[in-house]
Formats: sequence, C-alpha cells, structure tokens
Amino acid sequence: MKASFKVVLSIATLWLTAVSVSAQQETQLSPLTLQQAVNIALQRNPLRKAAIADTKAASAGVREARSFLLPHLSFSETATRGDDPVYVFGSKLRQQRFTSADLALNQLNSPLPLRTRSWTVARLDSTAG
Repeated sequence: MKASFKVVLSIATLWLTAVSVSAQQETQLSPLTLQQAVNIALQRNPLRKAAIADTKAASAGVREARSFLLPHLSFSETATRGDDPVYVFGSKLRQQRFTSADLALNQLNSPLPLRTRSWTVARLDSTAG
C-alpha cells in the first residue's frame, strides 16, 4: 500500500512540475509595442499621478468658491428637558405656552418635567448680490 502511495505521489509531483514548466514558457514576455510602452509609462508615472491629483484639488476649490454664490440651507434641532420650577416657568413663557392653569401653586412648585424641541427647519441665506 505504501509503495502505491509513493508511486502516485511521484507521478503527481512530475505532473505538477511539467505543468508549471509549460506555464512558465507560456508566460514569457512578448516584445512591447511603442504604444504599450507609452501606456505603461503613463500609468506608472508618479509625476502624472501628482498632476492629476492637483487638477482634482483645484477643481474642488473652484466648486467650493462658486458655492458661496448659491443660497445656503441649514437645519438645526435642539431638545431640552427639565423639572426645575424656574426653568419650566421661563421655558413656557418664552414659548408662549404659559396658561392660567400653570399659575396654580402646586403646578408652579412641582411642575411636570418639561420636554421641548425646537427646529430651525429651513433658513435660506443668499450671499450673492
């Protein structure tokens, strides 16, 4: 049994060696044409890559500079929560949500926690003009 395994192993080794030798022969480099050499040189040239990066950066700078001519839209949100009587009283007063029911003594001294949200949905600022 060991002898047959050795035979199979040696045949497999010979076959793999033959396949790798034939693959090496097939992958031998063919002569380059002038156009292929120019394309390879352009693809691998670090100065060309740097120049392309500089061009992209300059284009981005131009787009950024032109964006100031367009209207700007901003969105912001704030959320607050508090149960301090002075905070609740002041917040409701600022939001014009204070009612006569809020003047009840127990309501003033032990308010329910106030949760507020405010949004600046859209603000258009046009700097052009």
